Amino acid sequence: MEQHKCNFSNKKLAIVFPGQGAQCKGMGLDVLNDNPLFHQMIEIAEAKTGLPLEEVITQGDERLHQTRFTQPSLLLAIILLYEDLLKNYALPTAVFAGFSLGEYAALYASGVVDIAVAFSLINERACATQRASEQEPGSMAAVLALDNYKVEEICHRVTSYNNIVTIANYNCPGQTVISGHKDAVAEAGKLCLESGARRVMPLQVSGAFHSPLMHRARLEFEPLLNAFNFYEPHTPIIMNATAKPLQFDQLKRNMAEQLEAPVRWEQTINLFKETGIQCVLEIGPGTVLAGLVRKTAPDIDVFSYNKTADFELLKGWLKNHELI
Repeated sequence: MEQHKCNFSNKKLAIVFPGQGAQCKGMGLDVLNDNPLFHQMIEIAEAKTGLPLEEVITQGDERLHQTRFTQPSLLLAIILLYEDLLKNYALPTAVFAGFSLGEYAALYASGVVDIAVAFSLINERACATQRASEQEPGSMAAVLALDNYKVEEICHRVTSYNNIVTIANYNCPGQTVISGHKDAVAEAGKLCLESGARRVMPLQVSGAFHSPLMHRARLEFEPLLNAFNFYEPHTPIIMNATAKPLQFDQLKRNMAEQLEAPVRWEQTINLFKETGIQCVLEIGPGTVLAGLVRKTAPDIDVFSYNKTADFELLKGWLKNHELI
């Protein structure tokens, strides 16, 4: 996209939020410190999902890695960390983006949804994707050091009516994730290695996310969106399915499409680069997104904020970039 067609108000900071796979024991709970606002947020999240999210995060048992629990637990951790940061600084954010589930944190941060709607939506999404995974099992695999176009060509060659494989994630140059029926993913992985991929790594996931195998989830989830109130974002959001800023009249379509469309993260970071973003702040557990940004746009400076113990380091980073 040409720079003059996408203007982020001359601000230079993008904030990004991670997706499923980043979850870990205790994530986000270090911000509590008897803060009544954060405890109230947990109560709302647990009421809207019907799940003991604080207990799940605290114990870090097998539930934390089950889609039904993972998605709302991770969203809660991200929002707690984000709100903890906001209580100290009003950051001059140019744009938000989130990786898969992280897109819901971006919708919250930009004011499109309030916290009650965010957790109602993620609850419905988690239930729909888990049911789709049980009804039509699949798998995913990361492909390293092979051109995107070659991976696309292999997926197209392997796919048949009832044996589907497609790219689920465009992570960064030379790194994609394929998703679909188990046999198709295995065959595509084999062909990728024969075509020069350095490595193909099966992923420990509960379903074939961001592939046509999630079509049932989309059919279940999309009609539910009409029951919720959405608001125009106060800050632009780059949507996963398009790698373009949200057009508000396309919001519900984008949210539904995201379930079976690829996450275009490499294209999102390229858009940041083209539009003058100089700094990216990752908020949430892990550092995966920071690594993908560095591989895609080495000139963009990145910081991962995933625990309050790093607050002073973050403060220094923000000051160095004249963001506070």
